[in-house]
Amino acid sequence: MLLGNKSWANVRALWAVLYLFEALYSLKLNLHKSLLVGVNVNDSWLNEAATVLNCKIEKLLFIYLGLSVEANPKRAFS
Repeated sequence: MLLGNKSWANVRALWAVLYLFEALYSLKLNLHKSLLVGVNVNDSWLNEAATVLNCKIEKLLFIYLGLSVEANPKRAFS
């Protein structure tokens, strides 16, 4: 799970880091199995970023390592 701000510079940096990881460790990344999740991001921008990264788009409620990840604005953190 990688987090970042909405910017094309971050999309390019993420793409570069993933492909450098692939080259460094001689592994094959399956980006089409990866998910891009946006929080407070326009759907059109998210679609373009997913196209560049060749990955899927997911809504905020998704499963990560078998656990549900969601945002509940009514829940208070203390």
